[in-house]
Amino acid sequence: KKRMSATAQQLEERLEELEKQLALRDQRLASLLATYNWVKKKKPAENPGSSHDEEQRKILKPTVSSVRATELLNDLYGISILRPLKELDSYDDVNFLVVAQGTEGGGEQRFTLKIHNGVESKDYGILEAQNKMMLHIRASSIPCPAPVPNCTGDLISFASLDTLGGGSCRLAVRLLTWVHGATMSDIGSDEETLELSGLFLGKITSALRGFDHRSAHRDHAWDVAKTSSIRGFTKHITEPKRRCLVESVLDAFEREAKPAASSLDKAIIMGDFNDANVILATGSDVLPCDKVVGIIDFGDMVYTWRVNEIAIAMAYAMLSSWGKAGNHCAAAGAVLRGFARTCHVQEGEIRMLRVLVACRLACSYTYGMYSFSKDPSNKYLLLHASPAGRALEVWWQEASEDALLDLIRSAVSNHYPLKWEINLTEQKKTVPSGDQSGHEMEEGSSNDVLVTS
Repeated sequence: KKRMSATAQQLEERLEELEKQLALRDQRLASLLATYNWVKKKKPAENPGSSHDEEQRKILKPTVSSVRATELLNDLYGISILRPLKELDSYDDVNFLVVAQGTEGGGEQRFTLKIHNGVESKDYGILEAQNKMMLHIRASSIPCPAPVPNCTGDLISFASLDTLGGGSCRLAVRLLTWVHGATMSDIGSDEETLELSGLFLGKITSALRGFDHRSAHRDHAWDVAKTSSIRGFTKHITEPKRRCLVESVLDAFEREAKPAASSLDKAIIMGDFNDANVILATGSDVLPCDKVVGIIDFGDMVYTWRVNEIAIAMAYAMLSSWGKAGNHCAAAGAVLRGFARTCHVQEGEIRMLRVLVACRLACSYTYGMYSFSKDPSNKYLLLHASPAGRALEVWWQEASEDALLDLIRSAVSNHYPLKWEINLTEQKKTVPSGDQSGHEMEEGSSNDVLVTS
């Protein structure tokens, strides 16, 4: 009797476990079916990338309180927080820093809860592509976030949430692992740090060779190859001289870059390599070669001209703390020097860089001014927009075309060791043979050039 009773109890427990598993399976099937029906009914005009979509991103930006975000964490991911959520800076989405209990009984875990705007939320494919891109890069030992499955095992969740334009919308939600360190925009930059960040970008570019996803083949407003699309937004530039400056860049893009398009190599790029997305180590004893430790934010990934990756990085280097301190062109050159140590820059790409860097600055300034007009409480929108106008003046008006071409060629071709590599070499010379310590130097050489702006 006792044994039969024990067996019956075990069967009841097993049945309960199977019922739970079936319930989770049904929930997942329902979620996948809803997503499938939504994508199937989506109109082609709603695809992200058009000027209309850039306007919609501002209207459909989430307005989610920390209380509502905490509920999402519990409902979708079964996570209880250790401390109140902290909202992070974001352009079109809403991000929260999540601190939760560690999985192995001690310490804590950190995540980013990312709630997407209404435009990207309608494009399930591009969110899936971002997830796959992050996992691909991590497989090459490059630190970046990783998507965390929800309670039903899905990497992308959905919830009905309020938006800036009023009313609610079905928005995509993702939970991403945290990359430890601090952003370059928080720590600050110098010439060496910018060069190291370029080296890191070169490693990302190399890791992405051969990576593809059909959803990355899209029209995207921030794609440098689509610079002409900002013409409809120049009316939001209130200063006439700046507006004329941007329009002259657009004319040069259509005159020089478009005809060369067929000769430029194409690839999927990260598309937003700036000081707010580059993660640096925070310890005081970190060797320079270990200073850049990660990259975040893959929302602008796109299949485009490969050279656009370094053009974007050069443009944003001019907006870094060191670049803005009177070193605009030198900052752009520093990033390019680092990048060229890992990735070959072709002659056709060299000739296009002056125009393409200007294109990104023009986009950043124009879209920033437009976005701020729609959301004046979000000062983050001016982080790059305001200095981009000044950087564009330096790059496009004050520096001569010949001087910039010389800068670019020098950065790509002039090689000699970085200061930190020289220091490591000197240290190794003083260490007896067989008792060497510290990090191995990376192979390759650097380039340097003195440029003032």
